[in-house]
Amino acid sequence: MRLSATISEAGSAFAPILLSGDVVEGIAIASDIGYSAVELHLRDPGAIDLKGVKRALLDRQVALSTIGPGRAYVEEGFAFAADEPSLRIGAVDRIKSFVDAFGEFAPSIVIGLIKGRLAEACDRQTAIARIDEALVDCCEYAAGAGVTLCLEVANRYEQDYLHTVREVVSVIERLGMTNLKVLTDTFHMNIEEESLERAFAAATGRIGHVHFADNHRRYPGSGMIDFRAIAGYLAGAGYSGYAAIECLPLPDGITAATQAYAFLEPIIGGDDAGLHR
Repeated sequence: MRLSATISEAGSAFAPILLSGDVVEGIAIASDIGYSAVELHLRDPGAIDLKGVKRALLDRQVALSTIGPGRAYVEEGFAFAADEPSLRIGAVDRIKSFVDAFGEFAPSIVIGLIKGRLAEACDRQTAIARIDEALVDCCEYAAGAGVTLCLEVANRYEQDYLHTVREVVSVIERLGMTNLKVLTDTFHMNIEEESLERAFAAATGRIGHVHFADNHRRYPGSGMIDFRAIAGYLAGAGYSGYAAIECLPLPDGITAATQAYAFLEPIIGGDDAGLHR
């Protein structure tokens, strides 16, 4: 696995993003710390300096692991499940715009908040059907660019659909889209899963991306989650992609990014890594 730093052009102390502000500067900071990849949380690719961001990635030889489009839901209301057709269309179009903008980097795209909430639709089954339809549409579009969509496991206090790995796997199996994968997140899983080991095993061969945060959503190594065990579970599930640090920027973003990297790199990329494979 390789570590990825989360970056957004806007954020707050309550958002689980390491670095917020100028994206190009964030890429430079992440690279200087040692990260070989970044995960960008963006609202709209048309609202950023796209050429500047791509140039920074290439100049720094930093991979773009993932795009997080959740701000399109938070700030614009775009959602697969929405009752308003324009918001559903907007959500699908926004995912496609990220494919068009960044497809050359073959990132994965997080499908989390942009699903919307089932409670916001006229009824639960209609909302699920809308999400299914949007997922298939987006997966078909993304497949041509070699882009994977990663359906996020999220706890019940933040989202009202898909709380466990098995629930996400069931959707993937039902839809049959080969570029639809599971996004596992240690913070959410620590709340919802009965066994982290069994949860990762249930996603064997289907994990598309990983988010790391400790049990209190601060940087890995500052809490109670056993990340050495997590590394073993991921190896057992056949995963060797990116692990993004999606945690609160506390005590500040650079410190959190630095401490997370120092703690995790020996576990998943260094001498300890062989102990878990």
